[in-house]
Amino acid sequence: MAADDKRVDPRIRRTERAVLTAAKELFERQGYAATTMAQIAQRADCAQRTLFLRFSTKADLLKRVVDDTFRGSVEAGPDFTTRQTQALTAATLDQRLRAFAEGVADAHARTGPMFAVAREAEASEPLIAAAFDAARRDTLANSHRMWRHLAEDGLLPPDVDIEWVANTTGLLASADTFLLLSTTIGWTRDEVAAWLHRTWTHFATTPST
Repeated sequence: MAADDKRVDPRIRRTERAVLTAAKELFERQGYAATTMAQIAQRADCAQRTLFLRFSTKADLLKRVVDDTFRGSVEAGPDFTTRQTQALTAATLDQRLRAFAEGVADAHARTGPMFAVAREAEASEPLIAAAFDAARRDTLANSHRMWRHLAEDGLLPPDVDIEWVANTTGLLASADTFLLLSTTIGWTRDEVAAWLHRTWTHFATTPST
């Protein structure tokens, strides 16, 4: 919601929240294709006309649900912000890599089910495809920023290939990789975090060949 939403009628906010909650539940349970706007309106106990006044398409609604779910992981508490800061400023290489791995695992564990829905919708919904592509690029940019800071602060061996490592670890930190690990191998959030930390430590301490 926008910053001035405090002036919005509380009933409108309650209706929107009911719609978003209903959509999230149905998308996660049934998938994107099988969920209809009529089902969402019925579950949220609102008229379809009201639903379409706020969200003109199902893709618009899905994007908002995914955005809100991810934002919830950011706003869930101080841990997320602290880890973001530690990933760029902690005193040691291990502290930074561990903070980054824990932050990535937290965000994906919370958002993973909705990312799976978004991946289903990606093939047929340009809006979702564009949003997912932007998320992938943000993840890659964050990876480059972290490794650049590590190099600038003298925490990496001089022969580490920063560009290669940043690109590789950016892919490992993506939602696509998390979904693959959780669905194919069955790893938990903690197992993913431990794997990321171990893998990134290997990249950061192994000389380039």
